[in-house]
Amino acid sequence: MEIGRRYSKGASVTVSVGGFVPKAHTPFQWFGQDTPDELQRKLRLLKDATPRNGVKIRWHDPAASTAEGIVSRGDRRVAEVIEHVWRAGGVFQEWREYFGLDLWTEAMEVCGLDVHEYVHRDREDAEILPWDHISAGLRREFLWDEWQEAQSAIHLEDCRWTACYDCGVCTDYGLEHLVGSLSPPAGGSQGTGQALPSVDAGPVPVRFVQSRERGVPPARAS
Repeated sequence: MEIGRRYSKGASVTVSVGGFVPKAHTPFQWFGQDTPDELQRKLRLLKDATPRNGVKIRWHDPAASTAEGIVSRGDRRVAEVIEHVWRAGGVFQEWREYFGLDLWTEAMEVCGLDVHEYVHRDREDAEILPWDHISAGLRREFLWDEWQEAQSAIHLEDCRWTACYDCGVCTDYGLEHLVGSLSPPAGGSQGTGQALPSVDAGPVPVRFVQSRERGVPPARAS
């Protein structure tokens, strides 16, 4: 990882980093999270590549990221794990001085569960995920395609200015997304190319119209 930053003489820059914890209903729900050792290795590389003067690096405990990974993509059996951690004295776990990964690994073992299976392995496309019965709007097929493209570092353009990707949000809810411009304006709101409107410009004209197939009543937003 390479970081570049300019700062004036005497100024100080603080950089906060943390291990990536995949979440359900995202393209990375199939991703095997890095182990604590791998996260420590990446932190060392980052610190070695960072200027010694004027830059401070703060990082989230890689061990804590593992515990977060257990909860992030766990099934209903993790409820028993959480209770075991609590009964074993695992309170104030968000505080570094009180956190102990051993409480979580012990609880997983007592409950007959494997940390690697829950946190550190990649999932296959055909695998049934614990949250598959819950709809968050995005289709599983769309998320899987996004996961494949993410591994190839392929960027997906903002769908406000391209043809519909049929992700499921608009089509499954009977909505048609219309914007006030046929081309992306200059600017960079969240890297999408959409400029932030000025105070005097008023709201960006966005309308949701009724779908003929679904017959959903139209909703309006501005």
